[in-house]
This record gives sequence, C-alpha cells and structure tokens, in this order.
Amino acid sequence: MIERLKERRGAAFGFKVVGRISGDEITAFEPQIAFLIKERKERPIGILADLSQMEGADWRARWNEMRFLQKYTDHIARMAVVGANKWEEVVAMLL
Repeated sequence: MIERLKERRGAAFGFKVVGRISGDEITAFEPQIAFLIKERKERPIGILADLSQMEGADWRARWNEMRFLQKYTDHIARMAVVGANKWEEVVAMLL
C-alpha cells in the first residue's frame, strides 16, 4: 500500500510504502505526483519516500518505478529515501 504523507510545503511530495508493493499500485499512485509536477510548472519538486515498512516489490513495480523516473527525472530536484534496505541501496547505485 502507498499512502501520501501530509505536506508542509507545495514543493515537496512525501509518501510511505507499507507491505509489498505491486505494479498496479505504482500506476495508480503516479497521477498524484504528475498533478503536483504540472501544478508547479517548470519548478522542480522534492520527493520523500518512507520505505521503512516496505516488505518488497514485484518486478512490474520495479519496472514502473524505472519508467516513472525516466519520464519525470527532469522535474525532480531531490529525493530522500528513508529506511531502505542495503540491497536497495546497491540497486540504486546501479541505476
């Protein structure tokens, strides 16, 4: 499950992942981030991802994540990941 965190400023988007995430969940959640990007126009956003309660992801979720980053990378100024497992850190360095 992906749940959006309360924002304190309009330039940041925070979310928390609980349990195992599927590709369908990523696809369903993407419009929320796309809306914020469109609303901010040319000004980049920040993303906070709390993965401290994430138990994993299926391959389709990983594929959708890469597709999302390729599509929106120019609109993201910074990204913070909280609670990632060591193997996720290694994968992030490779991508």
